[in-house]
Amino acid sequence: MTATKITPGLITSVAGVSGLPTSAWVKVGSTTADDSATILVTGLSSAYGNYFIALSDVMPGSDTDVIFQVGDSSGIDSGGTDYNSATTIRNQSTGEWNESNGNTSTISLNGSNTPNYGQAVTGHIWLHQPGNSAQTHAFIWDITYSNSNSVGNVSTEHVSGHGKRMHVINLDRIQIKLSSGNIASGTVTVWGLSSA
Repeated sequence: MTATKITPGLITSVAGVSGLPTSAWVKVGSTTADDSATILVTGLSSAYGNYFIALSDVMPGSDTDVIFQVGDSSGIDSGGTDYNSATTIRNQSTGEWNESNGNTSTISLNGSNTPNYGQAVTGHIWLHQPGNSAQTHAFIWDITYSNSNSVGNVSTEHVSGHGKRMHVINLDRIQIKLSSGNIASGTVTVWGLSSA
């Protein structure tokens, strides 16, 4: 008798068997920074109605804002009135406050509360529209980081926000960068969610 080892997970195909479930999460792309000016992920399209964008240990090379932008086949959009956004910032020391920014060339994921060098930014961004939506693309996000690089003197920050690309585009890419300097390290991964 021969034993077959089965690794736990979602079995999506068996010869001669139809109707098995398929994974709802499909990896679109992933990019890792190494003292990089930007982290760019392409491949978004009309294939999925929802996209999940994960920021894993994105490490600023200096004290600076973490910027989100989107674009199409012609490149990343950075016009002066391309984006609107609003954030809620929660600080363990000073409490909570709200901010809004209209007609900007970028979206600052952290609002005005800048992450410090040596403290990674982690979190996620949701896009609940296909790349070719007939509507302007909207985003919601949650990130966390610290605003002190002194061990034992770290204040934890949590920022949630929402923003919008103010004109309809055929969105096929997203970008993370800093308001100044390079990204020392970290990975951004995009998944598409199938509704089938």
